[in-house]
Formats: sequence, structure tokens, C-alpha cells
Amino acid sequence: MLAVCVAACDGGSALPDGAIDAGPASDSAVDASFAPVDVTVRSWTGDGLADATATVVFLDPSGAVTSQVSCDAQGHASAPIVAGGSVIVIQSTKDPTNLARQYERLTQIRGVKPGDELLVGRSKKADNRRGITSVMSASYNLLPQPSGGPYLAIGCADTSSGNAGAPITLTFHDSCVTPTFDMLSLQDGGSPLARHYVWQQGLPYAPGTTVTIPNTWQPIGQNTTTVLNTPGGLTRVFAQLDAVINGVPREIDRRGVETPPSGTNTIPLRYAPISTPTLVTASTVRGIEIPERQARLVTGNASSVTVDLAELPLPSIGVVTPNQMGMTWSESGTGNPDARIFHWAASWTDNNQVTHEALWEIMEPTDSGRTLVLPSLPPAFASHDPTVILDPLRPPMIRTAGVSYIDYDNIADYDAARPHGAELRDVGARFLSTPHAAHLSQGARN
Repeated sequence: MLAVCVAACDGGSALPDGAIDAGPASDSAVDASFAPVDVTVRSWTGDGLADATATVVFLDPSGAVTSQVSCDAQGHASAPIVAGGSVIVIQSTKDPTNLARQYERLTQIRGVKPGDELLVGRSKKADNRRGITSVMSASYNLLPQPSGGPYLAIGCADTSSGNAGAPITLTFHDSCVTPTFDMLSLQDGGSPLARHYVWQQGLPYAPGTTVTIPNTWQPIGQNTTTVLNTPGGLTRVFAQLDAVINGVPREIDRRGVETPPSGTNTIPLRYAPISTPTLVTASTVRGIEIPERQARLVTGNASSVTVDLAELPLPSIGVVTPNQMGMTWSESGTGNPDARIFHWAASWTDNNQVTHEALWEIMEPTDSGRTLVLPSLPPAFASHDPTVILDPLRPPMIRTAGVSYIDYDNIADYDAARPHGAELRDVGARFLSTPHAAHLSQGARN
């Protein structure tokens, strides 16, 4: 059964004073307009497993704690809340390979509304590989004048590459196996030399058996990705094309243009015209940073894809300046982001010689602020809180800090983005069966 307590929330770019009052809820916290907010907490490994050890703190719009709920066995915690508050999720785990290291995963979702169903952590990835393994093999015919491969693209399995006709090993993991699977085989050879492919669907998963790649190799197709409105002064613009196989993006090709001119750039990419979604991602590079990335998911013919970097406009992040309590940043330009997402990481060693590695991830609606103040955790969690300096001679060492804006054309606004959580920052990993475009603008200080 879910634990239900009285609670509320917080919005804006920072709590008023960066602190949380752990005192009793005010009279307004029992208003009849409250409705429960349900939080589901998952691990951060992509296995989709519930985190029953997590604690969820519910706050009102002033930043005052109204309830603190331990997650149940399904990783759920629930409490009533009023619009404009926030939830903080505390996940603390020991490194199983080094008990002198502890990971603090701290998440805040701001601008919460009654009735929200929120996700913290990471959803299960279709290719999450863990647990017991099983083996199949693949047989094939070599092309005339073979020069590489075959290489196999499969959603769940690890594969070896072909070697002079020797069978290819397919190693499956019980965390992601399905009764059937699809497989894209790639091989270089022929005259003239070219990459070829074979596409097979609905192959039965049968450990200990051999699947045959038919000798029906076809020359791979060509995609033309046109990048419009490329900013000036870039080091590089590049595009990557993935075939989404059983829900998993598998890279087919990646190419770029060095010191590209502003305006229009055309990038040719190898492309297998198969019956599965195609993901094309264009990224800009300035120095060693990637300031923006735009992804397009195509479910039909992807021989020609246009990525307009002026579409789904977002502010451009300038200089990010971290500090012990958060960060400031500069930005230029305008847009209508679905959400703003922060990350801030630091490490410190406590008096017991345990090294804590903390990562804050904060999701909020966009405003005109340029300052993030990290919230403080309730006093009972002070040993997990990087803003609490227990030893002035050994303050937390900031590892990285950054700010991102995201905009999806299939998400209307922050209300629609909030249930998905900060996973939306990875614009090439969501909605992999639905045609859409997504834009990321980011800046960080490492």
C-alpha cells in the first residue's frame, strides 16, 4: 500500500533561500484542494527495477517540507500536494565493489501539480543486459572479395564479428530476451567494393541453435541528411543514422563536415531501407563542446531527412559558472522549451574515510532566472548533502555543472514533459516508435 502524507511543492529556478524547513506543515497544507502526487523511483542503471530504499520529500511552494515518505517495495511514494511545489528524491547506495565509496543520487522536480504521476531514475532500456546469458550462433556466406564483417545489429544480444566464414556468436541476456528478434546483418565486399545488408525479422530465440543469414545480400542504400540554419563559427557539424531494432538504436553510419559554413550543410550517410524506424541525429561542435543536438525519428522512407536547427528554437547556453551551492550561467536567444534541466556533481570524503559522489538532477519550468540554488536536504540526510560542509578543510569538490533546455514537437508544454522526468534530456532515446523531432540546447563546466 502506498504511504500517503500531507504535502506540497515548489517552482521557479531556485528555492527562496536554498534551504528546506523541516518543521510542521502550515495550515494551508491541509487545504481540501490537495490531491496526491505519485512518485515512482527506479534505479539509475537502466534495468527498470524499483528502488525500495529511496526517500521522497514533498515540499510546498515556499520550500517547506510537508511530508517525507519512504518508498514501498514497488518504488512508489505518494502524498497530497498543491500546485507549485516540488518533490525531492534521495537515493543513496554503496559501491558493491568498494564499500569506501557511496553514491548520492539527488533529484528534484519543480512546478508539480496535484494528481501528477512522476518518474525518477531511469526507465528500463530495451537493451539492458544483465543476468544469465545464453548463446546462439549465425552462419553466413561471404561476399566475393570480402573485406569486412559480417557485423550484426540486434536489440538484445552481444555479437562477435564474422571471421573468414566462421560462425558468429550471439550472446543474449535474460533481462531483455524476447520470444523472437530482428537482425540486420552488414558485410563489406563485392565488386565494386561496397557495404551490403540482409534484414531478417521474427527470428525465434532458441538457445543452442544456429540462425542462417540468407545469401541475399543487397547493396546498402544512401541517405542524404540536410542540416539547415547551421550556426557560424562551428568546429564541426555531424550526423548519425541509427536503425531502431526491437526498440534499440543501432548505429549504421556517422559522418560530419569540418568547419562547416553557416546555413545549409549536406551529409551523406549509409542507410538500410528496412521496415523499422530510423533515427537521425544532428549535432553541432564548438571546440570540444556539443552545444546543441536535434533528433528526428522517421518511420517511413528515410533516404532524405532534413534537420532544421532553427526549428524548435531554444536559448543558447553561454558560460556556466558552478559554485558550492549551485551555478549561474549566461544565455542568448529565445524559444519555448518544454523544460529546463540542471545537473551538478561533486565529491567529498567524510570523517569515516568514505568518499561520497553526489549528483543533483533538477527539472523545472523555464523562467528568466540565470541562477540555480541547490536545495538543502532535511537534517536527517545531512551526511548525504553536498551543500553541507562538515569539514571546512575538505569541502566538496565540484566535478561538473550544466544546464539544458529541451523541446519536443510531440510534447505540448511543461505539464506534458514533467511526468517523463529528466530522461527527456537524452533526445535520441525517447519515443523510438513515434515520428517526432526533439531539440537539446546545453552548456556545462567540467
